[in-house]
Amino acid sequence: MVERLEKVGLSFAAQDESDKRMEIIEFPSHPFFIGAQFHPELKSRPGKASPLFLGLIEASCGELETVMSPASAHQNVISNGTKNVFVNGSSKKATNGLADTDDEFTTMMTLPNRHHKPGTEPHTIHSITHHSNLQYVNDVRNVLSSTEFAVLENSYLSTVIKLAKMGNRFSAKLFHFFMQRRILTRGQVLWFSFADQPIRLQRDGGRMNSLEKVSLGAAIISEGIIVGRSSGKRIPQERLLKYRHYEVFSKLPWGKIGYEALSESILKMNAHSWSKERYDVQGFVWAIIFWSFAAVPDLGITIATPCETSASSDPLCFQWKSVKYGSMSKVILVEKRENVLVKTIIGESKAFEHLVQQTHPDDRDFDSVVCLVTQGYNMTREDWVRGEIDILVASGQIGNQQRRQRCANP
Repeated sequence: MVERLEKVGLSFAAQDESDKRMEIIEFPSHPFFIGAQFHPELKSRPGKASPLFLGLIEASCGELETVMSPASAHQNVISNGTKNVFVNGSSKKATNGLADTDDEFTTMMTLPNRHHKPGTEPHTIHSITHHSNLQYVNDVRNVLSSTEFAVLENSYLSTVIKLAKMGNRFSAKLFHFFMQRRILTRGQVLWFSFADQPIRLQRDGGRMNSLEKVSLGAAIISEGIIVGRSSGKRIPQERLLKYRHYEVFSKLPWGKIGYEALSESILKMNAHSWSKERYDVQGFVWAIIFWSFAAVPDLGITIATPCETSASSDPLCFQWKSVKYGSMSKVILVEKRENVLVKTIIGESKAFEHLVQQTHPDDRDFDSVVCLVTQGYNMTREDWVRGEIDILVASGQIGNQQRRQRCANP
């Protein structure tokens, strides 16, 4: 058995000096670990492999169907001890992976709810009131001298100012489409779905001296576009006073501030929010638009035009130009395309881990589901309707993909 598993790419993290005792099986590029113990000296204690133990091994080998009958492969009740070994990648205590116990659990992982059941989302929308207005850049430009405005163009606001010059239009339809498809996780991390695949939103005038004028100009752009909490050109007095000191003000974590304003606004939304003729959203709403283009490239091609002069290292907002309003019907047609590419995590996930808040304890099942998706599992509408995913089925799909890859690249 050990030799056969090694042939398909599994490795053993620990063996005793006789090479007869195996402690942990590691699945390369797989979110789970499987534990087992072989004790040849204990001949009076034969072990019977649990369906889950065999199922996960064979699923990862891409040979689940050839070893286990359909009835066994979908058996939902197995030992609790085995679960402790592989769920979340580690075990707190030694567990006999071959022995059954009286404690039982299911192989199904529960999915969080969504605002609407898949396929029942209401697509009618009247209007969205968003306070992130790119027009503020022109307003500030008209007040400051060219020298003063150049200070802003070379500051942390350079990205926003350049974005305003590109003449893009905010697509309320696209924004509304994703709001209806938010996955209701318990933590602060924002998750949405597209074509049933999860995707994560992560945060990547008067008599004044010249510097004071520049500071307030920066304040208007920051408050009016990045934070976008209030309509019109009114900024709370306590924050306005802080902005008179440009050196301090310019060092504030504006990316984080803008993301938190948007996140707080979205987390408050529910089905009642868009039952009205108009609903309100705060924060840097453009983040949703350009993030969606990166997560679903076909959306960007449909609603905007790729910027040929941009580099992959440029901010997402510079990689697209001529953003249109976009219609709901066009977005839905993209979602219905066969094998549409959906990127669950944008960029290098480890590089941005420090920007993502810790998983809420109630979302751990969903965290494991995301691991399966990033390894190749393709979620279906039936998964969302059922509200759960079978570990064996998901592992089998991943294993079959890996087997095909090995055959194609021996």
